[in-house]
Amino acid sequence: MHRAKREIAITTQEGNVLSRFIVGPGEYVIGRDAGCNIVADSELVSPRHAVLTMDRQEVVIRDLDSTNGTYIDDTRIYGSTRIWPNQKIRIGIINIALRRIKSPATTRRPSSEKRETGSPSLPADIQY
Repeated sequence: MHRAKREIAITTQEGNVLSRFIVGPGEYVIGRDAGCNIVADSELVSPRHAVLTMDRQEVVIRDLDSTNGTYIDDTRIYGSTRIWPNQKIRIGIINIALRRIKSPATTRRPSSEKRETGSPSLPADIQY
């Protein structure tokens, strides 16, 4: 079975990338504590600030009663909130960007289809 993977990028408000993570479905604690799954080193991030829960279809973020809050599109959230594509996540002064990583699809020819002789063929893994 295919396991959806996502890239999580932690950036400053200026857009500088602090760290990147590739993760599969699961639960990931975000905070400045070294024991967190995703460490965001900033004084405005609580030791255990929020938790991201991801499955194949959706992503949910839950604020863990942090001091400075968790924001989705500049609106403070309380409790759990589903994240939709292109929404902006902010904890303290740290931005979190999520991007789904698409697995490469293979292109197969039906066995009954014949190739023309003398013409170059493309490898099966090239996407059109």
